Amino acid sequence: MNKNAIKKFAIEARKKLIDSVTDKAGMLGITEKSCSEPITRGADFEVYQTVAGTVVVKLFCNTCG
Repeated sequence: MNKNAIKKFAIEARKKLIDSVTDKAGMLGITEKSCSEPITRGADFEVYQTVAGTVVVKLFCNTCG
């Protein structure tokens, strides 16, 4: 078993995962410094505007606790 190849793969996969999650969070208005505020709030939902101009709806489950 080539442990160096496995270690190199794991390091690169981790970097790629971090970059991917950072990009997706940025598209949703989440950065290292802040999170975007909802543009609309209801009793059991919030609506957010993303950087790309799309709308994301976050629903809350009242029975989930």
